[in-house]
Amino acid sequence: MLDAMQNSILNKPDSILDKRPNSPSADVNKLESKFEDMFAKQAKAKAQKEAKDSVKPKP
Repeated sequence: MLDAMQNSILNKPDSILDKRPNSPSADVNKLESKFEDMFAKQAKAKAQKEAKDSVKPKP
């Protein structure tokens, strides 16, 4: 019986966050997506800078 309860808790859809927008897990998800976006932008900017630097002739 305990296993069934644990499974039902673990298998809850993410829609529970819509019902509780101020829950800590909702904040964690927001921060995770924010940092993923930030790191993706940094990686893209770094790749563009490296591409620019490799095109420039070095004296």
